[in-house]
Amino acid sequence: MTSSALRLQYSKAIRRTKQLADIIVRHPDTHVAAPELAAELILFTVEVNTHRFMAGPRAVPLADFENELVAMVTRYLEGTRPSQGKAPATVE
Repeated sequence: MTSSALRLQYSKAIRRTKQLADIIVRHPDTHVAAPELAAELILFTVEVNTHRFMAGPRAVPLADFENELVAMVTRYLEGTRPSQGKAPATVE
């Protein structure tokens, strides 16, 4: 990859992080102390786990993976813990 391609990729990553941080700040249900750091953590977590899931053998159905990833990120942003017996959020 050339240095100009790397710069472009980096600038896109910065833009995505800022866009997500802006959404986090504006959403009334989010409760994180550092929205920009939260945005970076979420983007990294979703990207890494999605790539790893898609690249490897799947022991878990795709819908279950999606639902758990959404539930995890939602709980993080809302500052909540899962209640016992409560089903995770579902992707529709």
